[in-house]
Amino acid sequence: DGGASWGIMGEIVPTPQLPNAIMPYPLILSDGRIVAAVRRQFPHVQDAYTQVYVSADGGLSWAFLSRVTEVGAPASLTELGDGRVVCVYGYRRRPWGIRARVSADGCATWGEEIVLRDDGGSWDLGYPRTHLRPDGMLVSVYYFNSRDDEVEQTGGVRHIAASIWRP
Repeated sequence: DGGASWGIMGEIVPTPQLPNAIMPYPLILSDGRIVAAVRRQFPHVQDAYTQVYVSADGGLSWAFLSRVTEVGAPASLTELGDGRVVCVYGYRRRPWGIRARVSADGCATWGEEIVLRDDGGSWDLGYPRTHLRPDGMLVSVYYFNSRDDEVEQTGGVRHIAASIWRP
């Protein structure tokens, strides 16, 4: 009805129940499954990590699929033209920055960590969104602060930044 009414179809029940699970980022894969990157939040934001949950029935039921990071969240997911999935996330431990991993099997396993940048001024960064360009390059946009900022603001002035890259 064009968004006039809403209801709960299904619920992602995190495994384990704690720490908190927040900020899901969904992606409908080309095979029809829905995956969602979820931020698992310990009491300290620097300890947050990312898990992926999957639904094969249009979001009615969900199951744990994989853990993307030991440290790093929240994350965004982007499917590439060849079916691989890229997960980009804020890395909230020194050296602070933006990192990524690539999955070649529908988010079940993840490759080595890719450092997009490691010049953050503090843990207060991330919240990425990534877009696949027609030429195959990715544009990852995120909230950032630089350690080299002339204005010290507990890690530099916050701003929106971007990295253009190819996995």
